[in-house]
Amino acid sequence: MNLRRIIVALALVISVAASAQDMTSVFVDAVSLYNSNQYGRSKELLENVIKKEPANDAAYYYLALCEASLKDAASAIAHLKKAVEIDPSNYWYRERLAMVYEMKGEFDLVIQMYESILKDNPIHRDMVAAAHMAKLRYIVNVVIDEVQIRCTLEGIVFELTACLNISIHTAHTIVGTGF
Repeated sequence: MNLRRIIVALALVISVAASAQDMTSVFVDAVSLYNSNQYGRSKELLENVIKKEPANDAAYYYLALCEASLKDAASAIAHLKKAVEIDPSNYWYRERLAMVYEMKGEFDLVIQMYESILKDNPIHRDMVAAAHMAKLRYIVNVVIDEVQIRCTLEGIVFELTACLNISIHTAHTIVGTGF
């Protein structure tokens, strides 16, 4: 009877090990597909891995990479957050999350993410540079937006003065830009 229990237990262990090996193989195939720019097929495989191994942070990470490549930033952010939740010490997950935030134009979140990486990993000079670049891009985008608005308003003022034969002061007053 003891021998029978040992055999059953051994069969169970072998079955579990084979299943884990199968998922490892599927994961490796998914990463290979991702590296070959076959994001849709890779995504399918990674979703299967996650169904079997819901604590597989690397599967969430690569799933997010596929989604970002497929321009699905919302799903990529959700899956990167899950990868970070499972393994908060992996700064690569947070760095990629910052990149996807930037892809969406959420510069305040980009800056927050890089600052959190730096807080936990102060020796990573590349992260310092990335944080500063994110801040710079944010500032540049704000300035560009303001310049575009100002240029548009200046264009309106110019058109008003030309078409209505009014003074620049009057045109500024109509547009609401003052003088």
